Amino acid sequence: MDTELFCSSRWKYRGEGHSSLVLFHTEEGKAREEIMEYQRDFMQKIMRPLVGERYVPRQRIVSLPRDFVEKMSERTEKERPRNRLVKVINSDACVGLLMPDVCFLPGLSSKASDIIADDRVIRQIRMDVDETNLMELDAPHPYPTFCIEIKPKCGFLPPPYDSPLRSCKFCLFQRLKVKRGKWKRVSEYCPLDLFSGNTCRVQTALRGLLSTPQNNLRVFQDGKCLFAEDIESSSPLEQLDKLKSVLRPFFPGEDPTGSLMTILSRILTESSSSLSTHSTPICKQSAYNSSENTAANNTGSPCSLLRKLLDIQQYDRLGSPGMFPLYSKLKNDCTAQPDDHVSWKMDLMEPHLHSTTEDEVDGTNSVLPEIERYLLAATAKDCSIMIALRPQTSLGQLKTNQISYDYSLSVVDLDSKGVWRVEKYHEEDAEILQAFISSA
Repeated sequence: MDTELFCSSRWKYRGEGHSSLVLFHTEEGKAREEIMEYQRDFMQKIMRPLVGERYVPRQRIVSLPRDFVEKMSERTEKERPRNRLVKVINSDACVGLLMPDVCFLPGLSSKASDIIADDRVIRQIRMDVDETNLMELDAPHPYPTFCIEIKPKCGFLPPPYDSPLRSCKFCLFQRLKVKRGKWKRVSEYCPLDLFSGNTCRVQTALRGLLSTPQNNLRVFQDGKCLFAEDIESSSPLEQLDKLKSVLRPFFPGEDPTGSLMTILSRILTESSSSLSTHSTPICKQSAYNSSENTAANNTGSPCSLLRKLLDIQQYDRLGSPGMFPLYSKLKNDCTAQPDDHVSWKMDLMEPHLHSTTEDEVDGTNSVLPEIERYLLAATAKDCSIMIALRPQTSLGQLKTNQISYDYSLSVVDLDSKGVWRVEKYHEEDAEILQAFISSA
């Protein structure tokens, strides 16, 4: 066992998901072992080839000493969001997944990178600078690495959100979440705009995230959260002012957050000759200016990562209305044939999924591929994109009228979705539509 690696004082809290706690090693900028192995294999053998090896970090299962888990539970309690404290960290969780710290550029996160290979790619992007607006500002050195986490959600309109609603699930779900008190106001972000690949629409989406981050946007500086909806120690306005202050030495213009959003939009719409444009409908709930709603603004070229995620999301061809009857049939078949219960774990799921027509759906084996596709799509709809971005210099040290940034794209939160979620999504969609109809 690596005693230096598992020194609890060197690990800090970053965040958490439904069933996992995210820690980071300070030198780097619960589940049982069989469940952890299954999740690792799912992410590495299925999602990694589908999304792209350069985007999905390698992962390794490591044994966790009990006292390490107990100490980290104590150390992170004050940093965890209040609404998450109802979930107690299991001190018997003896295994974890170790991966490179994607809040930093590859090769710069040190400790985990010494143990596990990092296949991510560093790219470069430049931005023009108006020399008349340059200000002499103190800039920390070495220059910081910023990381922008975006939870993009679903970028198309599966049933029942397609015709005649023409409104995405994310936007319609907002009304219900505000009514239930989860958020104070409706988000100004729409996933369809982000996935459109159209510069104007992507910038609209990013501005919406900055205005109403909810749990869809977080900004880190050298691995520490700088801007997020759930930071309880400061108000959103204080956070935004602090963000602008930290960004100002490295991002030109009167509003450095605007410059950051411009750079992000260029990264997320970066196209190549191999990527053709595609058409994305405009959600009726989107903040995108309808006066600009022309055919030209319905098309664009998203970056290859967004394109790959959208392709996987579109494995969901039937939506919850078409999937729930198949799920019910599989559930009944498995109840009648206990040996088929292994199918619920989907151990045989492969990246190259076979198409299944409605005429072929007449037995357990033919139902499974369609359900597998649906759950793969659900994983792609619930992942997070991490954009690590580091300036090569500060504005005050510029020798030319351009500033350059190194950046790297990663995808995390690619855990598999249990088959039981088919029923959950079906009930969720029914509630969303009912709330929308009632408020119309």
